[in-house]
This record gives sequence, C-alpha cells and structure tokens, in this order.
Amino acid sequence: MAEIYKGMASDIHGIQRTVVIKKILPHIAANKEFVDMLVSEAKIAVHLSHGNIAQIYDLGRAGTDYFMVMEYVDGRSLSQIHKRRLKLGELIPLEYILFIASEVANGLDYMHKRTDKAGRPLGIVHRDISPQNIIISYSGTVKIIDFGIAKAAFKVDDSESGILKGKFAYMSPEQARGEDIDSRSDIFSLGVILHELTSGRRLFKDKDNKATIRNVRKAEVQPPSTYNKDLPAELDTIVMRALAKDPDKRYQNASEFRDEIVKLLYRRFPDFNSADLTKFIAELFQDEIDGEDLEEEKENTPVLIVDQTQTAIHLNAPEVMKEFMLESSVSGASDGQDKGIQEQGEEPQAGPSFLERFKLGLKREIEWLLGFKKAAVRMLYGVFFIAVVAGVSYSGWRTGWWKAWSEYFRPVTTAPKEAVQKKSPTTFTTLDVSSTPAGASIFIDDREMSHKTPARITDFPADEKTHTIGMFLPGRRFFKTTFTAHENDTFHVSAQLQVAYGSIEIISSPDGATVTINGEQKGVTPYSDAEIAPDTVLNVKVEKEGFYPFETAVKINPDDLTSLRPTLVRLPKRPGQTTVPIPEIK
Repeated sequence: MAEIYKGMASDIHGIQRTVVIKKILPHIAANKEFVDMLVSEAKIAVHLSHGNIAQIYDLGRAGTDYFMVMEYVDGRSLSQIHKRRLKLGELIPLEYILFIASEVANGLDYMHKRTDKAGRPLGIVHRDISPQNIIISYSGTVKIIDFGIAKAAFKVDDSESGILKGKFAYMSPEQARGEDIDSRSDIFSLGVILHELTSGRRLFKDKDNKATIRNVRKAEVQPPSTYNKDLPAELDTIVMRALAKDPDKRYQNASEFRDEIVKLLYRRFPDFNSADLTKFIAELFQDEIDGEDLEEEKENTPVLIVDQTQTAIHLNAPEVMKEFMLESSVSGASDGQDKGIQEQGEEPQAGPSFLERFKLGLKREIEWLLGFKKAAVRMLYGVFFIAVVAGVSYSGWRTGWWKAWSEYFRPVTTAPKEAVQKKSPTTFTTLDVSSTPAGASIFIDDREMSHKTPARITDFPADEKTHTIGMFLPGRRFFKTTFTAHENDTFHVSAQLQVAYGSIEIISSPDGATVTINGEQKGVTPYSDAEIAPDTVLNVKVEKEGFYPFETAVKINPDDLTSLRPTLVRLPKRPGQTTVPIPEIK
C-alpha cells in the first residue's frame, strides 16, 4: 500500500528529529478508498498521545503523492523478535512476553477510553493488533503502530459493509463474521498474540485464508500449556479468558487484562527489570546492528524532500488535505509528471494554434488511412486524398498564397530564445565554512555536500540568487543561514553548534510516586528534566508505597521529548490475595 521513508524533520529554529514518512504508492493513491483510509488513520491517531502508541505528526499531499509523517521507533517488530528466537530453536523468555503484552494492553486501555473535549467516548478500536504492528525499541519501549483500518465513533465508512479488513489470523470471531465490534475485539487479538508467543505455534493460521477465517469463527482454543508444559496455570487462565468466543466472557476492558498480566509477571519474576529487555533485544540482533552501514544506506536510499509542510489535520474542516510541493528534481519525477502545477516565474504557454491543430489532424488522418483494413477502400480513399492535395497545391501555386501558408509547416520551437541562448555562469562564489566543534556536515539548499567543516568551497556558481547553507553534527542542533551568490565574492560563515539536549517527562497514575534515575532519587511525579545530554541511557524507576514499582530504560534522543506515563498497579492487600478475583473458566 505504501512506501516507508526514514526522514529528518526540522522546524524554523533548526531543531531536528528523526521521523518516518509513509507515502501511498501512486497506483494506490488513485483509489479514493485507500486515500480515505490514510486520512482516517491520521484523524484517529491525532487524538492519541501515549507512551505505548507511535505518534502521528502530520498529514499532507505533495503533488499527487499523499503522505503521513510519523514517530520513528528505532527497534524491531514483535514478529521479527519472535521469528529470530524460533530460528534459534527457542521462545522469547516468558518474563519479556508478559511485559510486552502488559505494555500493549496499557496502550489499548488508553486508546479505548479516549474521549473528546466534551467527555464523549471516541470509541476507537485498532482492529489490526498483530505482532507486525507492535514495535519494541532498542531502549525497551513498546509501541503500537499502524491505525490504517482503525475504527472510531466519528469515522463513517459506508464502503465497509461486507468487507473484512485486518490480518485474518489475529481477528476476533465477531470481526471475522463481519459484525460490529468494540474494544473487546482488540483484547481477543492480544490474547492470540500471547497464546502464540508462549506456545510457540500458530493458533488459527491455516493453509489458506478461508480455512483461517473458519478457525477464527469457531474459536476452539486449547490452553497454551497444552503445547508448552513449562507454562504456569495462571497464564492459561488469563489467556483463555482473553480468547473467550463470547465477548461478554472476556476481559471487558484492557486495563483489567493488563493488571492480571502484571500480577503474574511480578509473582513469577519478582526481580524483573524492564532494562533487561533492552539488553535482550540488542544481543538478539547484534549481528544485524554491527553489519549496518549508515553511509551505504544513505547512498542506496532514494531521496524524498517534502518542502513547505504545514499541518493538514483539521477534523472539522470540509477539506482535510492541503496543497504541498514535492521537489521533483530531487525525487526523480519527470517534467511531465505534474502538469497541473506551474513553477514560480514560468511564463504561461499559449495553447496550440489552428494550423498546429490542422497539422495534427492531418497526421491522424494519414495514420488512419494507412491502418484501414480493406485494401480496395483504402486505395479509393488514397486516390481521392491525392486528388484533393494536388488540387489545393495547384490552386495555392496559381494564387500565390501557398508560399505564405507553407511557412506554418516549419518545425515549431516552444522554448523562448532567451532560454536557448542562456549559458551556464562562468564565475563563482567562494564559501568559507567553519564550525565549533569541527567535523560538521555541510548542506547547501538542503542538499548534503561532500565537505566537512572547516571547508573552503570555491566552485559554487555565482547566480546572484539567495541560497541556504547549513551545518549538522550528531548531538548538536542544526545550524542554518542564507547567503547570496555574488560574482567573485567570498562568503564567510562560522557557527557555534549548540548541544541538542533531550528532555524527559514522567507522569504516573497515581501521581506522587518517587522517581529514581540511574540510582539517584530525582523527585516525585509529575517529573521533568529539559537538559539531558543526547544519547544518554537512563534507568528509570517509579515507585510508590502500596504499588508495584515501574522500571524501564530509555535512550534520550537529541532535541526530543521522551514521555513516560506508567500506570502503577496496586499490590495485593495480603500476600497471595489479588485485588481482582480470577474467574473460573467454564
């Protein structure tokens, strides 16, 4: 459906952050339904701001290309992690499975309970919860992605009647039957994931889609311990309740599902630390991480530059999409690719004249004549045509207007004389570029040059136009300024590159919890710190008396806000007593 680009977004202050650009493929963009899906995805996801949900920043159109700008999660999908472990002949350790499932349930709970400004439920259902749509970052953060087929109360789609959308093997029975669904459908999907990860086998997947859908509709499930004897009985109880065929017998909300998973996690693994998940993923994919060549990636990746981007998400606006400009010279688009957009400064071209249209029609007549099937008719038509041409020619010669008329049949040149005679400039502007610290990459008109600071560029064309020049060094803020390329002039620019501090905010539920970072007590929630050195790894612990502690490790990215919103789970009143009784499975 779409191409995925890794990109860099920069604001007016030069602050940059890594993003993902999701661009619908051209032949897909011609289908209104798929464009509506992209718009609906953005309209739904814009309501969501949670640590376990990948954020959507912008939605727009560049020429005929529809695109979405999303949060970049540096990590691996749950599907990739599971398959890598299976290749090694092992399953993901149970403590990590439970932690990941609890984080997904935490994001689902937020999503399902989201309301508008008036307090009305938005009724958001993801409808495509699957291992491919769960990303675990290298810092251990779990993110839900891809709201392309999500459902919401404010989203009306008459085209959905009788159409199944989503991955069949992870649908709920009611979704597979094409019935109306609610948040309990996502809970069933997460139950399928939990079953497959712990048992090591596919639950409903069969030889073809029809067989898979039949299995989902039947929902005949054996406990995961049937296939993995090492699993605790408590896990069977949790999974089987989530996978109940009747939605009324499932967990009625994701928070209840999450709490049961978290209790089992800390009962079985009291010393669990989410920072261990970071180490686990890094070791699992160490060979791929070591083999990544960023320079090779940069050379082999097509360049997409989207300029003049402004927000395009207006939920109440009659037209959601706004006009954007794609720099076709960079993206490789041909000159005729977007004829509806006229570049600035281009002179409007007049339409074809009467004689040009006559010549085109004459050409088409000849082509039609040569392609006529019946030889006899073609011959007669040819004789008639030659007679007409001969008569017109003789008449033109006798009357003297043939010579003037023939002038119109000379080759037509559409380019202005000035454009033909224009030559490349032979004079240059010298650019003297330096930075503190040195070694920064140099960008001219948002194109990266081969030079590093300090550098002296002596062959920049003196076109008397204004250009931009920028400098970038990892961990430092992007510097940008302008210059005019005057003939035989030297432009000096020296930049003090500022540290691109990252920031963190921790908001717990309930608040008032103690925050400890890298072993040092920092304060209580809500807590924030706006000056953290980039690429620093923080081991965060949030604890409050009477609740299970929350621990995780996060990597602070340059000029980026890391938001942690843990929901603390209350400890049992007495040892062995749970706050919510575990129901019996009938």
